Amino acid sequence: MVKNPILDRFFYNVAITNPSGIRHFLEIRQFAQLNRIDEEIVEAYLESAKQPNSEYAAFSLVRGDLCFDLFLYMNQLTVPTAIIWGRQSQFTNPEIGQRLANINPTAVRIFQQIEDVGLTTQLELPGLTIGLIRKLLKLPR
Repeated sequence: MVKNPILDRFFYNVAITNPSGIRHFLEIRQFAQLNRIDEEIVEAYLESAKQPNSEYAAFSLVRGDLCFDLFLYMNQLTVPTAIIWGRQSQFTNPEIGQRLANINPTAVRIFQQIEDVGLTTQLELPGLTIGLIRKLLKLPR
């Protein structure tokens, strides 16, 4: 359906660009704990979804157009890096993140899994994520 220009826009406008559509997506795809989805997050996603041409980004994500093989580029990474990964991520499991980290252990200094968190740790547990980033920034380079 997301490849039909008429149906996809209709679907986007009716099913996605409203609070219940946004909340449903967050519940089934992004968050491990539904009680962590507050109205401010829903409103921010909704505001973004209503921007001109926003449907192109949304459908590119759904169709997989934004996907590429990160494994091919990990050896090129030269800056000290930490990877923070939600254990309950629906799109990519932590084993993928660990495999990415293992490709270039010189650059990827830390791989940190966060239990009971989904795809966006920074939204689901912002305080924990900020604290972890602050701690990681203090490590020697």
